[in-house]
Amino acid sequence: MNLIISRRTSLVPAITVLVGLLAATDASAACGSGQARQTFAAPRVSMPAKAFSLLSAAGNPGNGNSTPNIVGLWNGTLTLTGGGVYDQQFDQWFADGNELALDNAVPPIFGNVCIGRWTKVGPQTYQLRHVTWNWDASGMNLAGTFLLLETIKLSLDGNSYTGTFLTDSFDTSGDVIPSLHAEGTVAATRITVD
Repeated sequence: MNLIISRRTSLVPAITVLVGLLAATDASAACGSGQARQTFAAPRVSMPAKAFSLLSAAGNPGNGNSTPNIVGLWNGTLTLTGGGVYDQQFDQWFADGNELALDNAVPPIFGNVCIGRWTKVGPQTYQLRHVTWNWDASGMNLAGTFLLLETIKLSLDGNSYTGTFLTDSFDTSGDVIPSLHAEGTVAATRITVD
């Protein structure tokens, strides 16, 4: 059985997770791949909004610049087009155009850290290309790659953003795995020191 572990299915009971994991003979996982949510993240993928809101604070958006910008630390939620949480993450956007995210869709052993590049494409509008590796169920063998694309718009006060996302996973030959495609909306709130 070849099961790609990813973060794109709805929540399932923990018992189903254990049965599925025991039944799998060959599975893969990563920061953003398709079935990890089904296999690993179901009991913990959706943190209550109240818990996330306690982590954020309005403050000095854009690293002290007079014009708000995307640079900074964010907590965000990706929601599937049909409904349901796809992923939640802490996401750092750096001034040099790099991005680093820590997400809760899969355990660290399967790669819950992703990297990316961003660019400004319009007034308060940004695009992100975010990538990582997919691994088998042992966490030892490469199973392919994962791609997340986002287009987001920063709020006027610089303390939140909203937009759209699209994800795909690729096998080790570089072919798209159609069943692991996902898309939806993203919303994030800035985390500050105050």
